[in-house]
Amino acid sequence: FVHEPKKTFYKKFLHEPFPVESSLHLQLHDHLNAEIASGSLHTVRDCIEYLSWTYYFRRLMMNPAYYGLVAEAGGNHAASNDISAEAIENHLVNLIASVSTELHAAGCIEIEDGEVNTSAMSVTSKLANNQAFSSTYLGKIASLYYLNHKTVGMVRERLFDIDDLDFEFALTTLPGSSGNNNGNHKNRGKDARATQVRARLHMWQLLLVLCDAPEFAELPVRHCEDELNSQLTRELTELQGDNINDPNSLFGFFTQHSAF
Repeated sequence: FVHEPKKTFYKKFLHEPFPVESSLHLQLHDHLNAEIASGSLHTVRDCIEYLSWTYYFRRLMMNPAYYGLVAEAGGNHAASNDISAEAIENHLVNLIASVSTELHAAGCIEIEDGEVNTSAMSVTSKLANNQAFSSTYLGKIASLYYLNHKTVGMVRERLFDIDDLDFEFALTTLPGSSGNNNGNHKNRGKDARATQVRARLHMWQLLLVLCDAPEFAELPVRHCEDELNSQLTRELTELQGDNINDPNSLFGFFTQHSAF
């Protein structure tokens, strides 16, 4: 009763265990951010050492093609034992370079020299450079509250003008924070900037930013809820979305309806 081209597949499926592959490389940003924030990782070499103890590294050795290593190593479908140690290390360096660059863009980490060297050079040259990482105020917040790095990057971009405002100072001087000032001229200038920040933190602005957080993109949108969602949106005045089937818009509707 099985389609002939699928017979071999189902036989293998029934009689042999399928390997479970790692997805760490797809979620590495928040893992590295947490380790850098805790002080466990400081350099590219530290990150490579960290990855070498993971299940991802073991699967990378066993099934390099799944993680794109074969293509980087030469484009042929070679076996895992044909991949050199240098090719594996080069793959990890490039992965760390990509991840750390995105973390830096989100404001979660600082990188020595401002960027990770991703130019076409040998692994030895890259590691000799051995860029150093340090956590920022935003990176520590993301680690402490288990936030996606994209979320803190979005908040930073949406609520603050980074060129004109001291983000860390603004956070510590918002109402309810433990920040204080000494009354000198420098702090009075910062007080004025913090006042500008407070004026911009309107409740609806905060709620809109909250609703756009990547974490809520996984909110399930159930079948046949269109009519009910349309009824809800007709009662709302502030948070109007273009697509009632969008998870973030749906979260905004539900939040506003339950709160107001």
